[in-house]
Amino acid sequence: LTTILDFCPKMVIILSSRQKPSDPIYIELNPLSEQDVANFLSNHPKINKNIIDLDLIDTIFIRSEGLPMHVERLIDLLQIVSKEELSIIQLDTPTDSFLNGEPIPKALIQSVTALFQSKDKYIRRSYIMLKALSMLPEGIPFKIIQRIFPTEPFFPNNATNLLELSLLKVESSSDDYTNIGNSRLYQDGDDKYLFVPRQVRDYIKSKMPQEEQTEIMKSFANI
Repeated sequence: LTTILDFCPKMVIILSSRQKPSDPIYIELNPLSEQDVANFLSNHPKINKNIIDLDLIDTIFIRSEGLPMHVERLIDLLQIVSKEELSIIQLDTPTDSFLNGEPIPKALIQSVTALFQSKDKYIRRSYIMLKALSMLPEGIPFKIIQRIFPTEPFFPNNATNLLELSLLKVESSSDDYTNIGNSRLYQDGDDKYLFVPRQVRDYIKSKMPQEEQTEIMKSFANI
């Protein structure tokens, strides 16, 4: 980069990454807040402004988890369903979403590929943990997911590995629940909930056979 800038000093170079850079000057792109979603709806040409109310904003915010791509899909659905139906209608599967939606970020593909192709069995275990967490949009405390597979438990390093790759986020049970879903499972005091961001979750689930997803949910049910 230094060589390029020597020849083109006025050039502006923008780099994207899933991890925070050491340089203090950067812009972090986060999902839309509920207020952002409200503004998005109010200024969208496809939506009838007369139907916008707190319930609709809440429904779209929760179901989209603040990702503009999913907000757009829900707005499109409003052309054919009512506000009430929007809160319960079955949405596209993750596979459909990626086939018809925005390109998958290369950084996400590289981070996930590095996990499941690793020769280190503990890093590959982090990938299994990522798949398990992707089945629970509401999130779950580490002490619960740790024992989902009794003979092969997860370790704290598996979670920190995913955090370092920005494939996992952590929320306190005392935080606003709408940040991670409609509800929280196993709520107990001030637990910290591990959850996979929507974009990552959709990508992981698009790579998982339905049979594998079903087996993971059975394991959760047996805890």
